[in-house]
Amino acid sequence: MRSLTHKFVSLGKIKIYLNMIAPLRKMKSLFDYISKLIRSERTNNLYDFKVDEIYYKIIGGIYYKFIRNKQVAVTNFIKSYSGDVEILSEVLYKGIHYKVTAIGGYAFSGCTGLKSVKIPNSVTEIGERAFEGCTDLTSMTIPDSVTAIGWCTFSGCKGLTSVVIPDSVKVIGDFSFKGCVGLTSVEIPNSVTKIGMRAFSGCTGLFSVTITNGVTEIGHSAFDGCSNLMLVKIPNSVTYIGHSAFKDCTGLLFVIVGNSVTEIGENAFRDCTNLKKVTCKAVVAPFIYWNSFTTYETLYVPKESVEAYRDHEIWGQFKKILPIEE
Repeated sequence: MRSLTHKFVSLGKIKIYLNMIAPLRKMKSLFDYISKLIRSERTNNLYDFKVDEIYYKIIGGIYYKFIRNKQVAVTNFIKSYSGDVEILSEVLYKGIHYKVTAIGGYAFSGCTGLKSVKIPNSVTEIGERAFEGCTDLTSMTIPDSVTAIGWCTFSGCKGLTSVVIPDSVKVIGDFSFKGCVGLTSVEIPNSVTKIGMRAFSGCTGLFSVTITNGVTEIGHSAFDGCSNLMLVKIPNSVTYIGHSAFKDCTGLLFVIVGNSVTEIGENAFRDCTNLKKVTCKAVVAPFIYWNSFTTYETLYVPKESVEAYRDHEIWGQFKKILPIEE
């Protein structure tokens, strides 16, 4: 007797039974068929329900039905948002109240017609690439309930001219504002301890950045290519300036380095061709590389450290090394 067992190839949740192969010959390829199944699977899992044209995904996995205080994240469905969007702190669906606590990864990604988004204080998390490529988004106020700005969250938001980062945020993630060429100024609150890799890279319109006393690390290439920056003041809380952190900031004229910096990374100020004046408040000369700077004009250091800087193999390349003016 012939076995009734069906042989199949498993692709995650999708099973392709071998006895289905023959009908598939009418298609261009088996790959086309599998791609359609995968797209269908993804589409069916993008959201759980929709209320007032906003899509929501229930947080809590397979056990969410048994959770008393149900929570949802805002999600996307084929780049569906445009214009002005207001996210409510709570939504009602089929008699059940759901608290909106997150904006999911990719939630508004690629929504080029999006003008503004109002985020409630119930939101504590903004996922990766949440607003990536929203080119018409002009301003953003992040509520003080959010503790971290994720990876690539606002990357490529070319129309973004202002952003308010609250005191609750502790980390500005990698690539979070990369390529926001319309951003002109930013103030980083003292709650932030780390500015991630390439966080503001390529923000060519940025001419003012305020880094408050709280940040301890400026990540690799954090401000790389911010060609309109003229002054950078690094607070005393910072201990490490990453590789290429301010590389290609061609408009940079003045840099003030706080007294706690112990290392300035490779290429940190490379190709800052107009840099004329550097002030380093560290009594002990920080470790630097041969290519940390391109220009070596005038350096101001603590009075008691002038000779040590002059004798330093790399710091000593500055044409003038003078005591910090009182």
